[in-house]
Amino acid sequence: MQKEKEKKKDEKKRKDQVLLLLPSNELRFKGPFTDVVTTNLTLQNPTDRPVCFKVKTTAPKQYCVRPNSGVVSAKDETLISVMLQPFEYDSDEKNKHKFMVQTMFAPSDNPDMETVWKDIEPDELMDSKLKCVFELPVENKNGAWETAKAGFGSSNVEELKPVIKTELHASPKVSNVEADLRNAFADNKRLLAEIEALRKENSTLRVCKVLLLLPFLFTSIENYYNSLTGWYHENYLLLL
Repeated sequence: MQKEKEKKKDEKKRKDQVLLLLPSNELRFKGPFTDVVTTNLTLQNPTDRPVCFKVKTTAPKQYCVRPNSGVVSAKDETLISVMLQPFEYDSDEKNKHKFMVQTMFAPSDNPDMETVWKDIEPDELMDSKLKCVFELPVENKNGAWETAKAGFGSSNVEELKPVIKTELHASPKVSNVEADLRNAFADNKRLLAEIEALRKENSTLRVCKVLLLLPFLFTSIENYYNSLTGWYHENYLLLL
């Protein structure tokens, strides 16, 4: 009871969030959940000062967040990719997946972010809380597929844990993990095509080389035949 009172007291002391979150209240994930499902969260900084951020969740083993911490430059924004790992969804199970974005103004004299987060006073922290909403495809009476919504828990965040660490600092530029993956696959496909073209070119060069050598080969065979015929005639006459 005492801890809850202290927690509520600390929350009242905290400043209002300076970052703008898009979306602001909930993260939506569209099923089925047999593969990784990704949704994006944009952090916008309308202030004239850089702002540090850190993303926490109640289900750290279920999500991968990139970046999960960093700095949003003044008048800039950062795109965060929240990736839900595959799992078997049970509508009867009361999961409580929640996220919280903690922020603070970036100090100008301490580049060590781990120390900054460790030593920060509670009243200097700002936070925003989001709940998770799962949208499941269901079949209606007409045989068509519709989207069913399944909200997990309230927006109150308890026992939040840091997400799996992927990056220490966020790039001030917008990054898109899915776009990077698509570019990587495209580069791989292009390299395979170039390798196949080189193989065909190498085969063509070998054929051309053989064709160039054929006249010399025929000439050598003809010369050998002529010399063999001459020798035979000379020795045949001697035997007679």
